[in-house]
Amino acid sequence: MSSTTSTQKSKKTTATTSSESSSGNSATSSSQATAASSSSTDVDAQTQDNSPTNVTENRAATNHIVSADSYAYSAAEVQTAMTGQPTTITQPTVFLTFDDGVNQTMTPRVLQTLAEQQVHATFFVVGNTLTNAANQNMLQQEYQAGHGIAVHSYDHNYNLLYPNRVANAAAIVREYQQTNMLMTQILGNDFTTKVWRYPGGHMSWRNLAPADAQLKQLGVTWIYSP
Repeated sequence: MSSTTSTQKSKKTTATTSSESSSGNSATSSSQATAASSSSTDVDAQTQDNSPTNVTENRAATNHIVSADSYAYSAAEVQTAMTGQPTTITQPTVFLTFDDGVNQTMTPRVLQTLAEQQVHATFFVVGNTLTNAANQNMLQQEYQAGHGIAVHSYDHNYNLLYPNRVANAAAIVREYQQTNMLMTQILGNDFTTKVWRYPGGHMSWRNLAPADAQLKQLGVTWIYSP
């Protein structure tokens, strides 16, 4: 199942998003709530070790560690809530999300702030940031801290994903799979993420329906960029 984690100790839902680029991760919520998809859970940089977390027997691979189950929400339900349609999320809830990482400049600062405030978030990771050991270690810190991990493409290259502003469904699916596979290699076989966010948002490009449909066939939920 794909889920998002809430930053509040009691579950609530109001989706807000921010960007984690080479210049930094930024949070958009002041309340204690986080969004994590089954494959997206953020980890506290200062708490746990970097070894993959073992899950309980018969628990399916997911995008967050076991302890995040208590504040994780279905990504599909969060997507529905963001469209204003009724869901089982009945209380105000904030989902913090960070795009474009990981990096060694802002990711540690974001993780420290989240730890200090005792909140969680979902990190939408760009796969090509994970080509060195330092950034792989940072991803492990996000995961072990109980945050959600999701995919924000492998290259974040608009020309590859949306040539002439028209979506290339094959490239989009390939970049999801490439990034998910790499993160599984880093985090272990108990990890998989079924959450995707389109670089540049979902409303910026033409003919995204085929890509949406192919992602859905893989069980992947795409999340809006507010």
